[in-house]
Amino acid sequence: MQLSISTFINLERWANIHGKTVNYAAEHIIKQYLEHEEFYQAPKKKLNFYLSDTKISIYNMLRISGANLSQIAKKTGIRYTTVTRHIEDLVLAGIVTEHKYGKMPIRFFTLNHDNPLTKRILKTLDTWYKP
Repeated sequence: MQLSISTFINLERWANIHGKTVNYAAEHIIKQYLEHEEFYQAPKKKLNFYLSDTKISIYNMLRISGANLSQIAKKTGIRYTTVTRHIEDLVLAGIVTEHKYGKMPIRFFTLNHDNPLTKRILKTLDTWYKP
């Protein structure tokens, strides 16, 4: 397997910190990944999972412009904790992109228009809400 230079450097750092070889570090990290693979991969959900009323409100807002969690909650009238949970699902699926700004990062979210699932969702919404 071919590794990028940055990946190799990170493995080398981990190996040096733990007093191990780079090969051991690679095996250890792959083993950790395989044990927790479901954590690293977005679960496959049916399209209707992404078309709940709450998520539709979030899409409609993010179509206009990006926003942080507080702005999304305020403009959609959805509780902050509910928005947070739904945004995390959407980020994990790659539908929404998270950007962090500042030392105490402000989390700013935008729709990921390059994601095929985002395109499919927006096309479905356009079909539903045509005047």
